[in-house]
Amino acid sequence: ETMLQALRFVIQGAGSKVDPEIRKSITTTLLGMLGHDEDATRMASAGCVGELCAFLSEDELKNVLQQHILADVSGVDWMVRHGRSLAMSIAVKCAPERLCGGEYCDTVTEAILTNATADR
Repeated sequence: ETMLQALRFVIQGAGSKVDPEIRKSITTTLLGMLGHDEDATRMASAGCVGELCAFLSEDELKNVLQQHILADVSGVDWMVRHGRSLAMSIAVKCAPERLCGGEYCDTVTEAILTNATADR
């Protein structure tokens, strides 16, 4: 968890300077941790994913959003839904111009409302 918090701050400060291959590897690892059993680990990895959204290329962002953060959550474990919703909240905070404008606005709004009305 501490390492993930440190990674988040590194991403904040130097996210635009990370080599694309390293960024892809980190993103893949972090996305796999969005459904982690431990709350602290899930929240820290979601924070990193959200921060990364500000620095991903358009193709990478589209993939992360469509395949993970904004993907259909029906039938998905509550821990994965929780991790995805946390990642989305951080992404909206860190890169509002990328998520709240243009092509993702309606989908992000719908996902926020779905998460807000979820029973868990």
